[in-house]
Amino acid sequence: MYPEGDSRPITTTALIDSGSQGNFINNTLTNKLRIPLKKLKNPIPLHFADGTINEQSAVKHYVNIEMTIDNTTVKQPLYVTTLNNQQIILGTLFLESMNPDIDWRK
Repeated sequence: MYPEGDSRPITTTALIDSGSQGNFINNTLTNKLRIPLKKLKNPIPLHFADGTINEQSAVKHYVNIEMTIDNTTVKQPLYVTTLNNQQIILGTLFLESMNPDIDWRK
């Protein structure tokens, strides 16, 4: 992946989550790599899978990231938040842009 305005490649892992409506990046990763954040006009509340709102973790910033996966490059916005066990979560926005061919039997 390449943060917007940066030419240094960064290799990391991501969780693909078809239940997530957004793409997210761990704030510890953006801090460690000094990726410049862009402020959202309005904070976005995070909803848990059960529909409740996480009051402490409204998303206030995002980053634009260019990612290359299997020789396909896409530019995606990733919302900056606290992710306990993941560096990046890629949701339906990512899946729709990549349109992967999934073999559910393998």
